[in-house]
Amino acid sequence: SILFPGVKVGRGSLVKDSILFFDNVVGENVRIRKTISDVNVAFGDHCRVGGAEGGPDDIPTVIGWSNAIPAAASIAGRCTLYPQLDPALLQRAIGDGEVIK
Repeated sequence: SILFPGVKVGRGSLVKDSILFFDNVVGENVRIRKTISDVNVAFGDHCRVGGAEGGPDDIPTVIGWSNAIPAAASIAGRCTLYPQLDPALLQRAIGDGEVIK
């Protein structure tokens, strides 16, 4: 993984095969895999983001700038989240390959 300056990763969290750009904040006990996250994204505690270990392909989940991923959110692999989304759009499980605008 590549973590740019200003990225903070909470206790018990794992970031694997991912790129987190400037000023991302990862809460505690978060799992991020095969994800590219633009600047200024906050991942709440206990989130699960990106493809499963041993998944079928290497297409990453992409998260646009200035998003707040709620605690315990589940975002599958190959998803695209546009920048600056209303957090209410992310209160449900986001399935494989979904695009949220």
